[in-house]
Amino acid sequence: QKLRTDKKFNTLRTYRGMLEIVMCDNRMNSDEKQRLQRFRDENVISEIEHENIVSQCGWTMEEFDQGVKHTAGYVEQIRNWYWLNFGARYKSNDEAENDNDDGDKRQS
Repeated sequence: QKLRTDKKFNTLRTYRGMLEIVMCDNRMNSDEKQRLQRFRDENVISEIEHENIVSQCGWTMEEFDQGVKHTAGYVEQIRNWYWLNFGARYKSNDEAENDNDDGDKRQS
């Protein structure tokens, strides 16, 4: 009984370590998720145990499923990317008029 308990404890500890390594950059690709799933299957880690460990690592299950940790820095990166790529196309009318006024001033 004790050996089985120790084995389970070590398996869960190993799985947590694997998660921490994979999650260290706040992203997780499909290959990493597949390897984690295979380890869970081979070592009979229940869904509840998996969810608890994910939570202990500071991720929600939604973040785990998406493969991305939603940190303030990550949200800021997305916002900056959005404005860099789409901001000029979708300016408000006031911003567009101000840009035209600046252009008129430079030409005169």
